[in-house]
Amino acid sequence: MAVCRNYQHFLPLGNQFDHRTSVVLDLPNLLHFKYVDYLAENYCIKNMNSLKEAHIDISLDIDNSDWSTFRDSVLGLLNGISCAKRLYLSVPWYHDLSESKLHSLYEKYLKGHSTFKYFVDRVLMLCKRTHINKFRLNCVQSYDSNRIKRWIEFALLKGVSELDVFNSQFNSSVTQQIFVCATLVVLKLPGKFEMKLPESYFLPNLKFLQLKSGCFPKNFPLNRLMSVCPMLEDLVLGGRWGDDVKVINISSPTLINLTMNFITTSNYDRPRTDVLLDLPNLLYFNYEDILAIHYSMNLNSLVDARIRTALTGRRYDPDDESPQNFSDSMIELLKGVSSAKHLYLSGGLQALSFGEDKLPSFHLGEYKRFPSFNHLSCLDIDLSSQCGIWEHFLLAFLHSSPMLENLVIPGGLPASSFIYVSKSKSKSRSKICFWDGLKTPPSCLSSHLKTITIGSFHAQEYEELGVTKYFLKYGKVLTKLILYCKLKSEKEYTELKQLFKIGRLASKKCSLDLLNDDTT
Repeated sequence: MAVCRNYQHFLPLGNQFDHRTSVVLDLPNLLHFKYVDYLAENYCIKNMNSLKEAHIDISLDIDNSDWSTFRDSVLGLLNGISCAKRLYLSVPWYHDLSESKLHSLYEKYLKGHSTFKYFVDRVLMLCKRTHINKFRLNCVQSYDSNRIKRWIEFALLKGVSELDVFNSQFNSSVTQQIFVCATLVVLKLPGKFEMKLPESYFLPNLKFLQLKSGCFPKNFPLNRLMSVCPMLEDLVLGGRWGDDVKVINISSPTLINLTMNFITTSNYDRPRTDVLLDLPNLLYFNYEDILAIHYSMNLNSLVDARIRTALTGRRYDPDDESPQNFSDSMIELLKGVSSAKHLYLSGGLQALSFGEDKLPSFHLGEYKRFPSFNHLSCLDIDLSSQCGIWEHFLLAFLHSSPMLENLVIPGGLPASSFIYVSKSKSKSRSKICFWDGLKTPPSCLSSHLKTITIGSFHAQEYEELGVTKYFLKYGKVLTKLILYCKLKSEKEYTELKQLFKIGRLASKKCSLDLLNDDTT
């Protein structure tokens, strides 16, 4: 029992004591209450009218608890703290039960009664506050759609600021009242809802919007939704858009962060036709999808872009069934993010070799179609899946990025497939390192490039040693070359270190760091 008129903070740590039968609290001036304990059999909590915040984390003592009264015990506890302005609640009693014991308890006490639905209904019924700051609902099982709508509408009526609802099965459409709620600042709908907008909608204070895993109609008016969110700064899209939405059109003067992750669910046979983005103040862009046919993007303020694309087996125009140009699509995408200061690229770069002007001519100085990255200071490029032509991708980016300071190749350098014919009259062929045949080095090597990091380094004679020696030879301001290697002994370390001492170094200040790569 705790009776005190002056308590403002009360934090009983129940795991220090044995299972208890009763908890009696009379704390009229209590402001903060944190309760971590096994569930007691009886609660008598009075006079907590000043309570601002309650953090409740209770478990069930399986061996000593009376399961016939546990629902009354939970409700007695919740009734005592119903005046709290902010409530953090965790009641994970099922997690410690074996399947057989849970089944026997269900048959004895819970059969014919949905505990979770009953629990949520009672919690909401006991909520006496006129305003709810945050409402988060996670439905991992199938529930009646009307009941879920009632729970959401309850939060909306309480003027909720942050709403986060997850539903695991497509059995309901999200309540349309969400899209006319003036108090919403954060809206997260990661669950499987059918997205249907009302005829008129307005979210004047919304700053964060997440729509993931939902079922969107083919002509979902995304751009119109953006236009009624005048304060929107963060947008997260994902899920089944690959199957339903062929054109993505987003225009917003306030958007700062945009995430579009569709690559796990997209239709590989039918790519998106158009991606149209007019976001002049966007700073951060995370894009994962099948490479679309056309891109048109205004992202002039971009700071950080993370691009991961994949290619389809066949590319068709929906109207005339004519083959599309992979290269044009990738060039348009790269132009759209060319203002970024930090760029991460993974997958899909081989699309550049499908155009009429193939990348193998880049080493001759033909960069007419490749965009300029005049603000790029850090390039993180995954070449691990670009076997055979990765040298041309890398060289193209180096020549097009005059301000580049940091280069990261996390997946390592794949094997090259290029064989060059000797100039002698002999018909014999000899394999020559790609980098040895280059005449004009990229300007960033002599003026800005300071650090280079390469993962999964195996010291192959023609490819990996060739490019690293090239960097050391022409990197006039290079200060650090970091190689992640699988070194088995001190002898291997010494031998590899010795290889890089052959030849001239452009920068005397450059250090070579050989680090053990323990990744599998």
